[in-house]
Amino acid sequence: MNTNENNIVDKLTVLIKEKNQSFQSDKIFEEFEEYHEEMRKLGISKKQDYSISPIDTIGRRFYYDMQHVNNNPSW
Repeated sequence: MNTNENNIVDKLTVLIKEKNQSFQSDKIFEEFEEYHEEMRKLGISKKQDYSISPIDTIGRRFYYDMQHVNNNPSW
């Protein structure tokens, strides 16, 4: 990665951390999380399953890169 890409990654990392912190103090978000958890327990809300292979939907190279990143904790 070049320095411009690193800069973007750093900015996104900071932004995501800030947003996550703001969600933790958001009463509406907390209520939604409780509601959604209750729906999961009742079996109403569940993770969507896809029948198309991820390699076919997002591209072979990107899929490989994501597997490599996810399996390399030093990234």
